[in-house]
Amino acid sequence: MSDQAYHQNWETLIVTPDEDAVAELRNAWSWLLEEPWQPVLFTAMGDMFFQDQSGGVFWLDTGAGTVNSVADNISEFERLLESEA
Repeated sequence: MSDQAYHQNWETLIVTPDEDAVAELRNAWSWLLEEPWQPVLFTAMGDMFFQDQSGGVFWLDTGAGTVNSVADNISEFERLLESEA
């Protein structure tokens, strides 16, 4: 798959919610997500990638109600997004 096609595929999976939606997400998932955290990326499927105070990036799988570590920092997360693997 070409880099351009791969990039376009990611764009169809990423959404940018408004501030109210992010506030609702914070409230709805406060039982699982320890503050402070900052959203990094939202998916069209309703999942979210976020960064915690340690700098790590995590995946909130809203379907399963789980949090999984995906990268030690934003730079690593961005490299993972740019890779095809």
